[in-house]
Amino acid sequence: LGVILYVILSGTFPFDSTDEQRMFGEIVHGDYSFPDSHWRHISPGAKDIIRCFLTVDPRRRFTVDQARRHPWLQGVRI
Repeated sequence: LGVILYVILSGTFPFDSTDEQRMFGEIVHGDYSFPDSHWRHISPGAKDIIRCFLTVDPRRRFTVDQARRHPWLQGVRI
């Protein structure tokens, strides 16, 4: 969900290295950013929920119930 939301909001991928091995390392380590060129007009709440979805440790990553309670999604019917 984090990758999909990242792409929808920015039109770019969070892990975008042209080198396959490097990209795999970015994914495994959760190495991504929110460059101003694509993210300056995106709310802090949207960035926060993406961070929660892209958490590397699955035990700490957001569940669907946690996402539903996130302030950025309040008022959205899921």
